[in-house]
Formats: sequence, structure tokens, C-alpha cells
Amino acid sequence: MKTCIKNRFLVPVLTATLSLMAVGRGATPSFSVLHDFSPMMSYTNWDGAQPYHSGLVLSGNLLFGTTYFGGTNASGTVFRMNTDGGTFAVLHAFGVSQSPDYTNLDGAYPQGGLTLVGDTLYGTALNGGTNHGGYGTVFSVNTKSGRGGRPGCGIFIEYRRECVCRVPCVHQ
Repeated sequence: MKTCIKNRFLVPVLTATLSLMAVGRGATPSFSVLHDFSPMMSYTNWDGAQPYHSGLVLSGNLLFGTTYFGGTNASGTVFRMNTDGGTFAVLHAFGVSQSPDYTNLDGAYPQGGLTLVGDTLYGTALNGGTNHGGYGTVFSVNTKSGRGGRPGCGIFIEYRRECVCRVPCVHQ
């Protein structure tokens, strides 16, 4: 069965439309992996693992996010990285939160989004805190120094593709 277009005006319009669609389809989308999280040994690593439930916060050419697991204490991290993937830094590694009470000073297993106000990120952690049962925390972390509002800020670790630099966190 043949289809015939009787309106001669439609032929150039359809030709132009289909040509534009072909150009759009021919364009190769750009996709880049900016950071591969490192393997874990006994649930720990230097940069964290499983960055889900949080999304990312963009400020200038920096991205901020959290990982649910991993880090130096296996309780997740807060990180920043350049949008080109050139520099990745752990701003905070959450403290150990173990049974039976699941408490610690800073929280564990960050979940939910982050909010950036000036140089301070705010977020929530599912477990940890000082109440028996470890019902979680609301935390803040300085995006420039990695210093949190409470003791136990962990280690500021920066990764620049060629080296890993570990700098002790200075408490306020």
C-alpha cells in the first residue's frame, strides 16, 4: 500500500523536519566517568562507596555529595570534586557506629540531600549520634577545610589523579 502526500507544501516541511531529526540523532552524546570509587576491604576504603540517596550539590566548578558506605570507618563520607574529575577530596569520614547502641559523635550512613549555605554543607545521617539507639544526626561540614561542627571530623583526604594526600583534620 502506497501513501501519497497530496499537499505539496508538506513535502519540504517533512523533509526539513526529518533532516533535523537525523542530525539530532547523529550527534554523539558526551558521557564521562568523573570518579571511580575505590574497592573496599572490610567495608572500608579512602573515598567511600555507594553514593546513592543524596544527589549532588553544584557550586561553581565543584560538586559535593555523600557516600552511604565506605570511608575510613565504613560509615560513609562527605566529598567534593571538580566537575572535570581532576580533584576528589573527602571532607569528612563518618565515625564507627556499632551495635548494640549504634552511637557515635558525628552520625553514620548519610542519607538524603545536602544543602549548601556559603561554605557550609548541611545534611543528615541515618544512624549514629549520642542517643542510645543511634537515631541519626543532622550535620554540617565546612566545604573548604572539611571541619565539622563537632569533634570526630576524621581525615581530610585529597586525590589528584597522581597522588593521595592525607592531612589531619584540625578541630575548631
